[in-house]
Amino acid sequence: MSMLASLEEIKQWWALNVNVQPIWRIEDLPEVRFKEILISLNLAYEIRRDVLALGKPETTLSILIHTYYWEIVSCVLKPYSPYAITGLSAIHYYLGDRSIPNKLEIFTKSSSISINIEEISILTIEKNSAFYESPNFENNLKKIKTNKNYLLTIESPESILIRLRPQHFRDYPQIISSFLKAIEFEKETLISLIFQKSKPITYLRLANLFEQVGKQAEAQLLRTSLKSMTSYNISGKTQIIKYSLPTILACPKQLSDPVYITRFRDQIKFYKDQIISNLDKLKIPHWNLKEIQEYAEKTKKYDTYHSSTIEGYRVTQEEIQMLIDGREISSIGKNREETERKMALKGYLEAHKFVTKMIEKDFKNRNLLNESIIREIYAHLFLPSVESELIDKTQLTQYRNDAVFIRNSRYVPPAYQKIDNLMGCLVEEINEIENDNKTKAIIAHYGFVTIHPYFDGNGRVARLLMNYILCCGGIPWITIRIEDREKYFHALEIAQCDDNIKPFVELMEQYLKESLLLK
Repeated sequence: MSMLASLEEIKQWWALNVNVQPIWRIEDLPEVRFKEILISLNLAYEIRRDVLALGKPETTLSILIHTYYWEIVSCVLKPYSPYAITGLSAIHYYLGDRSIPNKLEIFTKSSSISINIEEISILTIEKNSAFYESPNFENNLKKIKTNKNYLLTIESPESILIRLRPQHFRDYPQIISSFLKAIEFEKETLISLIFQKSKPITYLRLANLFEQVGKQAEAQLLRTSLKSMTSYNISGKTQIIKYSLPTILACPKQLSDPVYITRFRDQIKFYKDQIISNLDKLKIPHWNLKEIQEYAEKTKKYDTYHSSTIEGYRVTQEEIQMLIDGREISSIGKNREETERKMALKGYLEAHKFVTKMIEKDFKNRNLLNESIIREIYAHLFLPSVESELIDKTQLTQYRNDAVFIRNSRYVPPAYQKIDNLMGCLVEEINEIENDNKTKAIIAHYGFVTIHPYFDGNGRVARLLMNYILCCGGIPWITIRIEDREKYFHALEIAQCDDNIKPFVELMEQYLKESLLLK
C-alpha cells in the first residue's frame, strides 16, 4: 500500500470518528502511528502521552478539553480500574451537573497520583484499599455513560451518603441538601452499608438531616437500623450529632421537581440568602423616574460599548453615536463577521430602548417578573440580525434546541430539554423576593446566564434584565466595564462550578456603590 493511500485511509478513519468517538487511548488506535500523523495534520491533539483527542484544524486543545472533559476522564482513568469518582464531584454528577471541577476526587485499589489536565482540572487519585476489600464492593459502584457513551465508574449514592464527613455538611450545605432531597436512595443497599460498619454519630446526624428535608422514611430507616445493631445512647450524644441545614434549605423538595430543578432551586435560595446578608448594609438612595430615565439615556452609548465589547465585538463609540443620532450605518459589511458586528450594535440599542420603555411602565410597581419580558428583550436584541438574514426569525420566539458550550469556561450549561422548567423555576424564585431589587437583579443576572437559554446573546440579555429590575426599583443603571471582563466571567464561573457566589456579589456591590457617587 502506497504512502498516499495510507494517509487517505487515516483521514477517512478520522472523519468517521471525530464526532462520534473523539477521545482515544493510544493503544486502542488502529495503529500507533496514527497519533503522529493525525497530530501533524492538525486533526488530533495530545491530552497526555497515552490519550489523544480528535479535532478539526481550527479547534484548540483547550476547546476539546472543555467539550469532552468527561470522555477524557474515562480514557485517562482506564489503567487505574477499578476506580470510583467520589465525594462532591460524584454528588454534582448525580445532580445533573456536567461542569468541569477544579479537582476531581477519585479513589482506586492500589494507586495514588495527581494528574493535571492542562491546568484546567486536576484528577486527584487516592488509594483506598479498604473500600475494595469490603463485601460486595461492586454494589457500591455505578457505571454511567457520558454524552458520547464512554463509561465512567462512580461511587453509588448510598456509599457516598454513608461516607460523608462533618465538613461536607458545614462547608457545602446547598449541595448536600439537594443530594438528600433529590436522590432516591436504595434502602436495601443503605441498610447493608450501615451494618457493615457501625458509625452511630454519622447515622444519627444523617437521620436528623433527612428529617429536615422531609424524608421521614429514610430518617426512620437509619434510626431503626442503628437501634438493632447497637445500644448507642441517642439522648446522651445529642450535643455532638445535631446538625442543622440553613433555614432557607431545610424544607422538603417540591414533589414535581426533577433532580436538576431541586439542585437549581436550592442553589438560588441559598445564593439569595447570601446576597441579602452581604448587601443588607448597602443603602442606595432611590431615584425618581425622571432621574432614572435621564441617567439611562446619558449612559446609553457607554453601556452599549462596554456590553458589546465584553462579548468580543470590536466596536467603536463613533459607530454607536451614529446610530443614536439616527445616521444609519450600512447593514451590509465587507464580510459576515462585520455584518454581525453592526447588527449587534443596532440590536443592543433597540433592546436598550425597549427596556427603558418598560422601566417607565413598571417603575415602582410590584409587577411580578415573567418570561415574556425576557423573550422580548432577546427579540429586540436580535431583530436587526433577522432583518439582515443572519439568523432565522424562528429563533426570536424559542429557546435553544441543542447543547452549547461556553468558550474557555469550566461551566457546562444544562441540556436544552431542561430550559423551560429551569426558566420557570428562576422566575418563580425571583418573584418570591419582596422589596429588594438589588437581590432580585443579581439573582436574575446569575440565574439567566447559568441556564443559558439561547445560543447567543445570553450575557447581554442578562445585563439588560438586571438593569430593568434595578431601575424599576429606583436604582440607577449600572454598566459592567470591559476592563472587568475577566473578573466578571471568573466570578460567574466560581458561582456556577464551585458553589461560591461571593466573588460575583462583591463585583456587583462594587458597581452598586458607584451609584452613591452619582447624586
